[in-house]
Amino acid sequence: MDISSKDNNLRVFGDFRLDTDERVLWHRGRPVDIQMKEIEILEALTESPGRLVTKQQIIERVWPDAFVEESNLSRHIYRLRRMFDELGESGKVIQTVPRRGYRFVAPEWIENPTLTIERHSVTRTLIEEIEQSDPPDLPTESRGLAAIDRSRRLPRFATVGLALTLLMTGVLGFLAMRSYEPTSAFRPGSLAVLPFSSSSAELGTERFGHAIAESVSVTLGRQNQMIIRPVSPTGDSTIGRQQAIEIGRNVQADAVLLGEYTSFENTITLKAELIRVSDGSVVWTSDLARNDGDFFKLQESLAYSLISSMAIDVSVTEKSSLSRSLPVRPDAQRLYMQGRYFWSRRDYDGLLESQRLFKAAIDADPSFALAYVGLADATMFREDPTEALAAVNRAIEIDPNIGEAYATRGFIKMFHSWEWDAAEADLDRAIEMSPNHGSARQWYGLLLAFRRNFEEAELQLRSAVQIDPTSPNYLADLGLVHYFSANFDGAERSCREALRLSDRFPPAHGCLADVYFIKGNFAAMVSHNRTTVEQDAPGSAKRDINSADASSNAPIDPRKILESLILHVERSKDRNGNRHIAKAKAELKLGYPDRAIASLNRAIDERAFLSPYLNADPIWEPLRERDDFRSLVARLGL
Repeated sequence: MDISSKDNNLRVFGDFRLDTDERVLWHRGRPVDIQMKEIEILEALTESPGRLVTKQQIIERVWPDAFVEESNLSRHIYRLRRMFDELGESGKVIQTVPRRGYRFVAPEWIENPTLTIERHSVTRTLIEEIEQSDPPDLPTESRGLAAIDRSRRLPRFATVGLALTLLMTGVLGFLAMRSYEPTSAFRPGSLAVLPFSSSSAELGTERFGHAIAESVSVTLGRQNQMIIRPVSPTGDSTIGRQQAIEIGRNVQADAVLLGEYTSFENTITLKAELIRVSDGSVVWTSDLARNDGDFFKLQESLAYSLISSMAIDVSVTEKSSLSRSLPVRPDAQRLYMQGRYFWSRRDYDGLLESQRLFKAAIDADPSFALAYVGLADATMFREDPTEALAAVNRAIEIDPNIGEAYATRGFIKMFHSWEWDAAEADLDRAIEMSPNHGSARQWYGLLLAFRRNFEEAELQLRSAVQIDPTSPNYLADLGLVHYFSANFDGAERSCREALRLSDRFPPAHGCLADVYFIKGNFAAMVSHNRTTVEQDAPGSAKRDINSADASSNAPIDPRKILESLILHVERSKDRNGNRHIAKAKAELKLGYPDRAIASLNRAIDERAFLSPYLNADPIWEPLRERDDFRSLVARLGL
């Protein structure tokens, strides 16, 4: 039924009223606080209740002038569903049609409602309340009536000031560079940023070149018009033009950004060229220099010039975000960028070295917000999150406009404090502020998986992989999501692809060990566990889970391996709570479900890092309908 008409601005279903004129959703006479994009999605779905609306139709309607991934739509659909659930509409109001789109199934749809709402008087009352309460600034994507009217009341001088700021940014960038721009702008849908090379033989130039590429990627990634694909630090940073084109084809990018840098004392130069992958032509070049040692400002100038050359219709907010970093001492910048290189390796030694470098960057410049984010990233995998949480909160205090900081805080709230709604809010904000930040989408996907929303979780992880197809970390967690949803073949494929990129990457080996554990292939499980133990940190999550059977030299006897694992955990002096999860897995496999439940409760008592896995891991399916297992999951808040 199509109930939309010029004469009827209301769409009424159940206890809800959607006002398409004022673009407000009402529930029992009160406006619902949801984002404007979600209002627009709901408008698209309710135009034809019961009928399929394809994903592409929704994207073209809601984001008509922007490049938007399917995962963005999925995230908003997920939030709409949660909103309906929280307001008492527990049925599937929005149905998923796999691989096609969505269908709105209206509860008690009223086809031509006669009810009217005094919209304007209510709106005025709300505005008056808002002005009197002086609420905090809202996200860019407006939330409810308050955000709409706050934007309308923006003073003219503020708009002029912002325009002048952007103008000055462009002028300063132009003065700092020489560039060639074609007469017809080239607008790639995806761009691979390759490691910058250096002619210097100085130690560390390779990792510094990777760090420059990552920093440029982060800056470019704040816009939502194209996918930015950084290339993970695997291999030589000295890349020729033909090799760059091949890399671009391998990661399915429309263009590649290839560059080199020189640094002598405080003088820095960046040279870059944009290469079209389809024909190998150079469509843009730039030559930048600064004599104050400020790499960040130089990279921002490069990003701004590149975006301008593409003639992309970037929003005012996005343009402003391209050049928003606070001044940072050059020596602190260098330490931070090297720290990021080591952190991206995700192994024990890399995390330790990155932690040292981030702390040195903070010592060099105590007001360097990104260095605090780096320190939080390097320490958030510990059982005790105190240092990580303090660091990331300090970063947000210094600069509340860093999307990466909210992603990290979301991770901490998810794995350590089990504040699921707060974690989701932080991760959602991170994606809004930095749509090309792959880790934010990766961790958001894990959160969805922990809540057993596997379909939406997979979309987020695929989006992360699309941002950086060369990241073994994203591929390994995509494999983990496949494992959670019992798609063991998919898990194996993703993890083996991760190992093709980095053959000793611990999370991929750990995920494969879990797959083979549940399949009963103990020989393969032991093999992958041994590699995990060799690469992981003493006392780390994966090491504790896998150490007993991996260290066994006895012939592969499943029962003996499981009994050995239990004995190892019972004798272990390590206080890592994950050991109880390992013990529970073995107990369940041996046919002792009650003992497994007891071990899992001990894991939660000790706030084991891997506790959130319990609600998603298919190993626990035989226990899932038991009241004591449900109570255990409830302790997690899931």
